[in-house]
Amino acid sequence: CCNYPTSYADRAHAWEEAITVPGPMIDSISKAAKQNEIFVGFNAAVRAEFPKAYMVNHLIGPDGSYIGSNAKQVLMWLEREVFVPAEQPNQVFDTIIGRIGLLSCMDGLVPETTRTLACQGADIVLNSLCSNGMDEARFHIPARSAENGIFMIAANRIGDMVKGADLQRLMDEAGMDRETVRGAGESQIT
Repeated sequence: CCNYPTSYADRAHAWEEAITVPGPMIDSISKAAKQNEIFVGFNAAVRAEFPKAYMVNHLIGPDGSYIGSNAKQVLMWLEREVFVPAEQPNQVFDTIIGRIGLLSCMDGLVPETTRTLACQGADIVLNSLCSNGMDEARFHIPARSAENGIFMIAANRIGDMVKGADLQRLMDEAGMDRETVRGAGESQIT
């Protein structure tokens, strides 16, 4: 959710904050990817027909081209209130460094999402996280990698997962304290 924290008032607000593809954010990231000759994988909400918005994982190539995207399959907590889960199966994309699959956060906790990418021939799966779960980086990501014989590259957000009233709501509902809701900031390759 690099375009906006996971705190939205309602579906219309999520749609308003979501990006378009193509659009200014994609153009900016594509330009930077090309300048640095790197692949860039990231998660940003994308608008569909009002009021639908999806949490989407994007992949941009080192030549600045938009390679593809996968919408998040498994929504959790506040996400269910404002986003729509993927309506298409995830895809794997051919690149010069191998076949790359994309997923995010909760998609990686359940074995099936990673498995479907592996069955499509993914060599690498990029996992964009917005998580406070300490078990994610230490257990789920390595487990999905080992189960499927693939490389997983995961990067977590930093800072608060949500903001405003949602921050207190998260702490109350999950039994977390203020320090626990700050981003785990864990990134890894397994």
